[in-house]
Amino acid sequence: MHFLQPQSPVAQALLAAKSKFGSLPNLLRRTSGTPSVGSPQSPEPSDALHAQAGYVCADQQIPTFEENLQSQCFSEASRQLIGREECLFGSDQQDQGEEAGLRRDYEALLEGVWQTVRKSLQPLDQSEQAALKEAVLAIQQEEEQDRKWEETERRRPDWRPWRCRHAHDSLLEEMVRERVQGAEPYSEGGVSSIERELIGLGQRIRLDLLQVARQVRGCYHGDAGVCQAYARLYHSAFSARLQDLAQYGLDTQDRTHLLSWTNHHYPSILQDPELLSEVKAELLEPLLPADVLKPLVEQHLEDKETELRRCLRSMLDREELGWKNQTAPKMIDSCHFSPLAIDVIQCVDANLKSVQIVLGGDETHRHRMVATLAHFFSSYKGILDKVMKQNGTHSRSVVMANLTCLRLFREFLTGDVSCPGDVRTHYVSMVTSMRDSCHTHLTSNIHQDLQEAYRKLWSPSWLKSSSSVCEQLRDGLRPHLQHLRTLDPTCRQELLAVLHEEVLVEYVKRMMKRKMKLKNKQQQEQAAAALCDDSQEIHTLFTDAGCRVEWLGRVLPLISELLRIQDPDTILLELVTLTSELPDVSIGHISALLQLKSGLSEKDCKKIKKFFVEELTGAQTTHTHSHKHTPARLFFSKVKLK
Repeated sequence: MHFLQPQSPVAQALLAAKSKFGSLPNLLRRTSGTPSVGSPQSPEPSDALHAQAGYVCADQQIPTFEENLQSQCFSEASRQLIGREECLFGSDQQDQGEEAGLRRDYEALLEGVWQTVRKSLQPLDQSEQAALKEAVLAIQQEEEQDRKWEETERRRPDWRPWRCRHAHDSLLEEMVRERVQGAEPYSEGGVSSIERELIGLGQRIRLDLLQVARQVRGCYHGDAGVCQAYARLYHSAFSARLQDLAQYGLDTQDRTHLLSWTNHHYPSILQDPELLSEVKAELLEPLLPADVLKPLVEQHLEDKETELRRCLRSMLDREELGWKNQTAPKMIDSCHFSPLAIDVIQCVDANLKSVQIVLGGDETHRHRMVATLAHFFSSYKGILDKVMKQNGTHSRSVVMANLTCLRLFREFLTGDVSCPGDVRTHYVSMVTSMRDSCHTHLTSNIHQDLQEAYRKLWSPSWLKSSSSVCEQLRDGLRPHLQHLRTLDPTCRQELLAVLHEEVLVEYVKRMMKRKMKLKNKQQQEQAAAALCDDSQEIHTLFTDAGCRVEWLGRVLPLISELLRIQDPDTILLELVTLTSELPDVSIGHISALLQLKSGLSEKDCKKIKKFFVEELTGAQTTHTHSHKHTPARLFFSKVKLK
C-alpha cells in the first residue's frame, strides 16, 4: 500500500531542524523528573538550546513522551523517541539500560498506534479522527527512520527496522477479514441461509467502505488511495467467501443469489456516489475466476431457458383450451381481446431483465433467452391455423383477438428487445405471415358474400347503371365493416386497408378480364366517369369505417384517364403519371387497358407499348430505388391476368 509516504513533512522538518541546531536529539529528550515507562531517568536537555530562537519560553514545559502518548499525540511522541534513538546510538558508548527503556517506550508507542488504527472502521468523533491522523504521521516517521538506518554503516538498534508500513497493511487486512467473518446474516428476510449471509456481507462492506470514505480517508495523505486499498481488501475477502460458497451443491435459488451478488449487487455498492470517485472498480480482480463462474452461468441459463419455455407453453395451452372449448374471447372497450401477447411479453421481458441483473450486461445471455421464442411462434402458428381451418362458432372473434396479439408481438420484436438482427428478422417475418393469414381468413368470407356484386362489374348492366351496381357492392360491405368495429382500432385500420385494396384489385381484375370493348368516345368517357364515381363511393365508405390509406383513392381515377383520353400522345403522358404513382404496373396490364378502347389503331397501340417498355420500365426501377424509404405502392402486381 502506498498511502503511507516515506518522505513525510514531519521527517523533512526534523532534518531541517537538525541542520540548524546541530544537536537536535537533545531537543527531543524528555524534561527532568519524567522518567520513561519502566526505564531509568533520562538526562535533561541543554539549557542553551532552550534559549535558542525562542524555542520555548522559560516558564513553558515541553510535554513529556508519556504525556504525548497519553494525549495520543503519536507523531510528537515518535519524534521524541527518534531523538533519543539518534542520541543514544550516535555515541560510541553503550547504555543497555537506556536502550531497553527506549525499546519499551517504542513498544508502548506502537501499541497505541495500532489500537488507534484498529478503531478506524468504527464511527469516529473528532478526537478519534485526530488520533488516527497522529498515528498515520507516526507510522510515516518510523518508516523514514527505518530508511535512514538502512543507509548508515554505524551501529543500529536491534529493533530496527520496525517496518511499520508492513505492519499497518497487515493489520488492515486482519481487520477486514475479522469484519467480514463477523458480519451478521440479514435477519429481516431471505429464504435461505446463503441469501441472508450474502445480504449481511453486502451491508457490512457497504457501510465499512462508506466509513472509510467519510471519516478515514481524511486522516491519510491526500493522494494516499486509502479507499482503494480498503476496497481491494474487502473485494478479496468477499471473493474468497463467494468461491467457498460456489463449491457447495447450490440449488437454483442459491445459485441465482450468488450470481446476483457477483454481477449486480456487489458492483452497485462500488457505484455509490460517495465511493465512485475514490474506488476504481476496474482495477479490481474478478470476484470469481472464469473456471468457477462459467459453469454457474451455464447452469443458470439452462434453468432460465427451461423455465421460460415451460411458462410460454403453459400460456399457449391455456389459450388453446379456450379455443377448443369454443369459448368466446373477452371484450375490452368493445373489442375482442386475448391476454396471450401481454402475458408472453411480460414473461419474456421479466426473464431478460432477470438475466441481465443476475449475469450482467453480456448480450449473448439475453440472446439465448429470446431464442426460446422460435418454438413458441411455431406452435402459436400451428394453433392459429387449426382455428382458421375449423372455422368454428367463434373462429372470427378468436382471429380478431389474436390480430391484437400479433400487433403487440410485432411491436415488441421491432422495439428495444435484445436480439440478433437475423433472428429479429425471422421472428418478424413469422409474425407478419400469421397476421396476413388472419387477414385472409377474415376477408375471404367477405369476398364470398360480394361475389354477386363482383359479377356485375364491367358488364353491360354496369355500363348502363354503374351507380346501382356500386351501391349493391357497398351494401354488401356495410355489415362486414360494422362487424370489424369489434377489432382493435390499430388492427382495424390495417385490415380495412387490406380489404379496401382487395376490393379494388377485384374491381380492376374484372375490368381487364372481361375485355368489354368501349365502342366509341361516348362509352369511354361514360366508363371513365363511372370509374371515378365508383372510386369516390368506395373510398368514402372505407374512410368512414376508419381506413387511412389515401393513395387507394387514386387508383381508379388514374385508370379512368387512360380510358377517357383519345389522343395517343396524351395517353403516353398519362402512362408516365400512372407508372410514377403505381410503379408495379406491367406491359400486360397496359395491353389489357388498351384492348378496352376502340378507336386506337394497331399502330398507336404498338407505339404506346413500345414507349412503356423502352422509356417507362427503367423509370419504374429508378422510382422504386429513389423511394426506398417510403412504403411501396404495390397494386397491379396483385391483379393477376391469368
